[in-house]
Amino acid sequence: MTRTAQSPDKKPPLLPAWYSAVGILLLGLFVVFNLAYRLGAGGIQIGGANTSFNREHDSELYKIDDTRAFLVHGGFVSIVKYKSGLPPFRPLCGRCDLDGSIFNMASFQKGDWFYSRYPELDGPDAYNLKTGEIVKLDVPRTQKDVDPASVPFYVEHGFTFDAALAVTPERIAREHEDLSLINESCVVFNAAFVLLFGTMVLIGVPMLIVGLRRRRSA
Repeated sequence: MTRTAQSPDKKPPLLPAWYSAVGILLLGLFVVFNLAYRLGAGGIQIGGANTSFNREHDSELYKIDDTRAFLVHGGFVSIVKYKSGLPPFRPLCGRCDLDGSIFNMASFQKGDWFYSRYPELDGPDAYNLKTGEIVKLDVPRTQKDVDPASVPFYVEHGFTFDAALAVTPERIAREHEDLSLINESCVVFNAAFVLLFGTMVLIGVPMLIVGLRRRRSA
């Protein structure tokens, strides 16, 4: 007498096959985009379409202390406040986020003082890194460029404009610790992924509930 083993009934899937396929595809694209970004790519080509990260707008951040840093952008150096970034962009896109500006025109440094080459422009003209003093000079604009070496406050403090005192991105990068800044180029495409993942969850929860009920009644 021969016995035929009966296979147990196959349980219905918790989620539709198309939903799982879309989720896997979305997760794969998320990993590919972030790996390419971390490796320094300027964008990704998918199916003949080019997707740019727009990294030309990125900035770099270099530590002064636990709350202040040098921001390097487009060849210019400024002094800013920074803080820990918010999830999910921290640590996905970096660790630090900007928390306000202190001094936008850090062109030269003498001792603890950073000062601007253009005191006639609006905004602070000098900043003392040690004391936190911010100086805004009343230098009127004229038809000709203002000679910064003739500004009384600069003369009084011995501010000069020698190349050795220039605050350059190269010097800042050489002398200060690099902080991982959360740049907008990373936030933009990851925000799109967060929105898509959130939509998948909203769609998936009702389908998961239905799938569980089907399994119980099967």
